[in-house]
Amino acid sequence: MSGHNRFQGCGLNGQAELALEYYSALRADNTIQADACTYTCVLVACGSVMAIKLGREIHQLAKHKGLLKNNPVLGSSLVSFYGKCGDVDSAQEAFDECRARDNTGLWNSLIQAYTLQGRSIEALERFYSMTQEEGCKADDVSFVSVLNACSHGGLVGKGRQLLDEMPKQYGVKPRLEHYVCLIDMLGRANLLDEAVRVLRAMPFEPDAVVWRSLLGACRKWKNYTIGKLAFERLVEMDPKSGTPYALMANIFGNLGMLSERAAVVERMRGEGSFREPGRSWWTDVSSGKVHSFSVGDRSHSQSDEIAAKLKQLLLRMKEEGYASDVINVLKDIPEEEKEDHLCGHSEKLALGCALVNSHQKETIRIVKNLRVCDDCHAATALISKLEKRLIICKDASRVHVFQDGRCSCDNYF
Repeated sequence: MSGHNRFQGCGLNGQAELALEYYSALRADNTIQADACTYTCVLVACGSVMAIKLGREIHQLAKHKGLLKNNPVLGSSLVSFYGKCGDVDSAQEAFDECRARDNTGLWNSLIQAYTLQGRSIEALERFYSMTQEEGCKADDVSFVSVLNACSHGGLVGKGRQLLDEMPKQYGVKPRLEHYVCLIDMLGRANLLDEAVRVLRAMPFEPDAVVWRSLLGACRKWKNYTIGKLAFERLVEMDPKSGTPYALMANIFGNLGMLSERAAVVERMRGEGSFREPGRSWWTDVSSGKVHSFSVGDRSHSQSDEIAAKLKQLLLRMKEEGYASDVINVLKDIPEEEKEDHLCGHSEKLALGCALVNSHQKETIRIVKNLRVCDDCHAATALISKLEKRLIICKDASRVHVFQDGRCSCDNYF
């Protein structure tokens, strides 16, 4: 297989780090034929690890070659790249440079860019611009994006309305993923009883995604009754998955129901369940190098410097009133080690690496493969204030923009 084919294969199959390494090598050797397909693959990889500098370079190259004018696939990839990097203004500018305004995929990328950052009203405005002003037909992906926008913005009434209008006004038949959006929306708004009614009445068999969304909402609102219902269904579906146990244990722990929490943890260990390991990435803007971290990772060449930086920050954070969320550490370790375990979360390690290696005015962008935990969310917000840094973190759910001790999600995540 040629280097070019290896690069494209990695770029489109979730191996962003490897894809960017191949691309850099091919570019250095002048052996890559750069066309719209090449740039699309690079942008997909750049969005996956928030490699903002390289993605901007690709934007300029594509623009210089006139490739954006009539290539909605490349245009969509560019808009999506900026959205995943938390740069919605650049996503809008890239969209405006594309002429294929009748392309649904291009509009979907723009709506999703606003949705990811929780700019829900603007996402809805783009949706109505697409369907009413431009006359572009919405599809099922359009509604997943706009319903997620309603969910992240707490716009429950609008979300209900859109789901009802889908088949009647837009000719799009709701699918399971649209009901997942509605149940997630109701859960985030603490309308858990209604969420259960929708789950039971919808014309689809609830899958693990539906039940996990409901359980996640129960964790947020500390509702152990409905949480137990969702938990048991998830365990019945897959007793080896560790996520339901962790969420249920967190609910009991946050309610002070420690014996119930202990029982869930013991049950989890008895089943031999496991969770997908957390991984986080930070891309050095100056060098383009992608730094990757897993939980408790000590393989990085600067591990000692990163650990020292995080310990220093922890002391300053405690002076500001921060307390580590040790109650939700499920690992079987002594209590005095749980704080250190939280410091070893992958997103904290990536953040520590970024703080050690970047200059004061540089925006820090971090990607995590899972949902950011409550402790890391609170810690990152406080670090943004203490270090006077703009920190953008994309997790499995959305883009969080931390500045001056606050997050753009207002803790609605």
